[in-house]
Amino acid sequence: MGHDKPITILDLSGVPSVVLEQLIGAILRILYEALFWGRDRSEGGIARPLLVVMEEAHRYLSKEAKGPSRSMVQRIVKEGRKFGVGAMIVSQRPSEVDETILSQCGTFVAMRQTNSSDRSKVQASLPDNLAGIVDSLPVLRTGEAIITGEAARLPVRCRISLPPEGSRPNSEDPEVAKAWVADRRPENYDRLAASWRAQNPRWAAIRIPRTPIPEGQIEAMEREPVTSSNVVSLGYDAATETLEVEFKSGIYHYYNVPQPIYDQMMTSESIGKFLNVYIKPVYPYAKV
Repeated sequence: MGHDKPITILDLSGVPSVVLEQLIGAILRILYEALFWGRDRSEGGIARPLLVVMEEAHRYLSKEAKGPSRSMVQRIVKEGRKFGVGAMIVSQRPSEVDETILSQCGTFVAMRQTNSSDRSKVQASLPDNLAGIVDSLPVLRTGEAIITGEAARLPVRCRISLPPEGSRPNSEDPEVAKAWVADRRPENYDRLAASWRAQNPRWAAIRIPRTPIPEGQIEAMEREPVTSSNVVSLGYDAATETLEVEFKSGIYHYYNVPQPIYDQMMTSESIGKFLNVYIKPVYPYAKV
């Protein structure tokens, strides 16, 4: 809303639960009231229907929730459809979501569920002669789902296509066994504490002052060609701890980069990913 892109994302993951219910309730009320009273306008819900997707819904739409978010979502799922306001409730624990809200959901997309109380919510949406399909929920593979309700004439088990590798969210499970046997990287718990305080996983703990190097050394630095979609070559001066990166768009210097970090980058599976995660958010830089 308010721009020409089809999706607006509000990241509220760092908001405390005490405040979250009040905040979500206020946001949903603004959206609903605006589209309701402007339903005859080009910006209203009739001409431009809105789907509100609510992740981790059990945090603020539980049975015990007494904040405005629960009552506002109940109003949307009961009355919002005819005014162009829809709701998608996403939760790993459907048994903890308010029953009034679940009862108004027309379609269920159920992925792997092992808890019996969660599976019962899916079973309640199925005809009696098809209830046995719920038994397959605990054995579904990653990306598999059972779709039932208005979107499917009959319940169907399907595999959801993954987006391209470069467009996937950073939500994959870590490779535990591989991480345990790998050599440990240099650790700095000041960075961990700074990310915690800033509620930002890429926040630099200390803004290290830039240490410029003489122009002669800049010209003399040798770079090594690398295989990467965005990086052409890399150079490193151990005396000044300066990393020189030749991107396709230009050459940059990153200052105060320790030798072990450079060594790990050169042996990493993806140099571009290593730069984005461990170099760019942490070390000061300048374009040459």
